[in-house]
Amino acid sequence: MFVLSGIMLLFLPEQISILHMGETYYPIPSVLGVWLFPIIALIVNLLFIRQNRLTKMNSGVFVILLAVMMFSYVNMM
Repeated sequence: MFVLSGIMLLFLPEQISILHMGETYYPIPSVLGVWLFPIIALIVNLLFIRQNRLTKMNSGVFVILLAVMMFSYVNMM
């Protein structure tokens, strides 16, 4: 996630939208938006390791979340 986020940061605009509902638009700096999700995923993953609850299912969920994250970044370009 960190490597792909770093690569996508080069191609994204300075500000990305975190929420867009009709006329409401909430932009944040792309540096914050790109690194926020991988950091949260890393913290959750470390907590799973500490609790001995890291399974193949959890790893699969992280791969799916990576795909969703990349899809949303590609749509922002």
